[in-house]
Amino acid sequence: MLRNFRKNKVFSFINIFGLSLGIACFLLISMWVTDELSYDTFHKKIDRLYRVNTELSDGRIIPNSSLRLGKELQLKYPEIEEYTNFIPWARSLVKYKNKSYDENNIYLVDPAFFSMFSFEFIAGNPADPMPDSYSIIMSDKTAKKYFGNEDPIGKIVHSDIFDKDFTVTAVVKKMPSNSTLQFNIAGSINLMPLQRRESWEFSGWTYILLKDNVSVNDFDKKLTSFYKKYVDSDWDATLELQNYATIHLYENGKAGLVKLVYILSIVAVFILLIACINFMNLSTARSAKRALEVGVRKVNGARRKHLVSQFLGESIFTSLAATCVAIIIVEITLPVFNNFVGKSLSFSNDNIFKFAELPLALALFTGIIAGIYPAFILSSFKPAAVLKGGNLNSFSKGASFRKVLTIGQFVLSIGLIICALLVNEQIDFVRSADLGINRESVITLPSNVEILKKFDAYKSRLLLNTGIASVSASATQPFDVNQNIAVNWQGHMDEDPVEMRYTMVDYGFFKTLGMKIIGGRDFSKAYPADSTDAVIINESAVKLMGFKNPIGKSVYFGHPAFPENKRFVKIIGVVKDFHFLSLHSPMGPFIFKMYQPWLTNIFIKLNPGEVQKTLAGIKAVSKNIAPDYPFKFEFLNDTYNRLYLTENKLSDLFNAFAVLAIIISCLGLLGLVSYTTEQRTKEIGIRKVLGASVIEIILMLTKDFIKWVLIANVIAWPVAYYFMNQWLKDFVYRINISWWVFTLSGGIALLIALVTVSFQAIKAANTNPVKSLRYE
Repeated sequence: MLRNFRKNKVFSFINIFGLSLGIACFLLISMWVTDELSYDTFHKKIDRLYRVNTELSDGRIIPNSSLRLGKELQLKYPEIEEYTNFIPWARSLVKYKNKSYDENNIYLVDPAFFSMFSFEFIAGNPADPMPDSYSIIMSDKTAKKYFGNEDPIGKIVHSDIFDKDFTVTAVVKKMPSNSTLQFNIAGSINLMPLQRRESWEFSGWTYILLKDNVSVNDFDKKLTSFYKKYVDSDWDATLELQNYATIHLYENGKAGLVKLVYILSIVAVFILLIACINFMNLSTARSAKRALEVGVRKVNGARRKHLVSQFLGESIFTSLAATCVAIIIVEITLPVFNNFVGKSLSFSNDNIFKFAELPLALALFTGIIAGIYPAFILSSFKPAAVLKGGNLNSFSKGASFRKVLTIGQFVLSIGLIICALLVNEQIDFVRSADLGINRESVITLPSNVEILKKFDAYKSRLLLNTGIASVSASATQPFDVNQNIAVNWQGHMDEDPVEMRYTMVDYGFFKTLGMKIIGGRDFSKAYPADSTDAVIINESAVKLMGFKNPIGKSVYFGHPAFPENKRFVKIIGVVKDFHFLSLHSPMGPFIFKMYQPWLTNIFIKLNPGEVQKTLAGIKAVSKNIAPDYPFKFEFLNDTYNRLYLTENKLSDLFNAFAVLAIIISCLGLLGLVSYTTEQRTKEIGIRKVLGASVIEIILMLTKDFIKWVLIANVIAWPVAYYFMNQWLKDFVYRINISWWVFTLSGGIALLIALVTVSFQAIKAANTNPVKSLRYE
């Protein structure tokens, strides 16, 4: 076995290195997929834990719900064991003695939250973790940050957002990285005003724990009529349950990250297949050289089973060697891969045994699959025919088999190139799309209690800086608005309210973000009532309301935070439609109102010039007004691009794996053309003696390989078109699939294959014919 490896160093290297690259890619993707599938599985009651979603009449699924919903469900349905409400609260400065931290992972929950979900208590009473409304629970990492080695239980901290002191009553172990829920501090849902907790308006999220042996399908059917039966007989919205284990992969009840899991799993299998095809091609190609060895062994008494085990053993040994190399490659490249996917994957984590078994299983599987064909073909040779130099028909069939494998290999490679090009094109389209918002030269920074107290003075001081064009603020980022409000309007007040997206803004919001007012006017300090009694709507809202001239019309703005008599407002302006969500979603009706206490995001439009100097000035003003808060900012372009983290990851990974697929395919081609050239050495010498030119020799050696790549293009193009068209359906706003993508991908594959094949072909064509004729 080792002697055969030493005798064929080049082929052994190509086999081992090509296979190791394929296995390394498969292992890396398997580690990522396993991590994604493991999310939230540590919760002991996960099979009975459900989030209650709401499906609206237009088909939209909303994951949030009323804070009253859980209590009402438990009262009316005995199938429910427990419920909890949940609100990811706004950031707050939290102080303890001379320490203060800007916390942005604060949850408001019911006490049942900690009995339904499996968070490990380090200190405190798990049976009663929050005795009153001013009790809080910290993660151990957060407690260490505030109190060091002191006992955190009973310690008093102050929250600026609530302007209250809170007592630490429990400490839980920091959530694992594969937990959807990640909080530093958890407080009581009772901190929300009673009016909001008793309202049917959507304010938070509701989770329920079903009793043992409850049929989820039957119970889900009962819930469909809940709103009609108990809230409003004319409301078409229905409740539906989503198992908590699916939330990470099925965001908002619809397939999200799970699609990336499927795509990369397929890519992993494709790359492993390409590597295995290489192995099989080279193994079958080299087998003919060993026919004489088989004949001699059979004459000396070797039986077929001995030969089969020998060749299978060599194949498995090669595969095991490739797997060892693959593990080394994984260890070396893992930090780069982790940067790509934003994780901390490692062979040394808790599932090390799982990943120790996987490479071994891969080695055995790949070795058997790749070696079984040449093993059984070689062992079937009749000694007399082999030793007489008879025609081995099996290997002429083997040549056809190799053609099929090589074409299949390039089908996969070309398909990956097409996918990479189209994903990149869609990402470029997303980045350059006209959102109806000008995000160039705009920075965004979080507001805080101190700044909001003096917001007008803060703005005035900033605008003294010549590097600043305008300043404004809003309650949300402008293209990531997930909150809905019940809206009704003049002439429609007797009908059911309509759910619209909304946000709260400050003066100058539309100017700062370059949004066009196409009717009426902007919010203005010249009209004092604008701060309480006015709204601006977009074009889609005008169409929905059916107004020819909406200015001055009365609107009901049904937010539970406002008393009933403060919910009637007037339309003062119309803004051009804009994208308030990612391009996965369509534009729709939107409404803006002013309410300064909720302005959590500040936007500053910068003038061209000394940006760093301007940023230093902004920091100085911010720290002067709110010295305890850290100064954090981000360019609005970067905030927008974060909406497409999944797509960006997919783009990076497709690019990397498409390149690897081509490299592995070319390694196989290099091996095959080397073998073909070696087999035709005498023929090349004779042709040259008879006057064949170098170009003719090169064409003779390369034409079959070029033909195979062209056939692969014909097969790959329609298949890749179908799958990428399905992927693009997730985007409401998308590119058209252009013909040039397929031409370019085919050209890339053909060019790379031609360069690979020509290298060896040119070398053979330039060999002295005398040496060729002396060959063997």
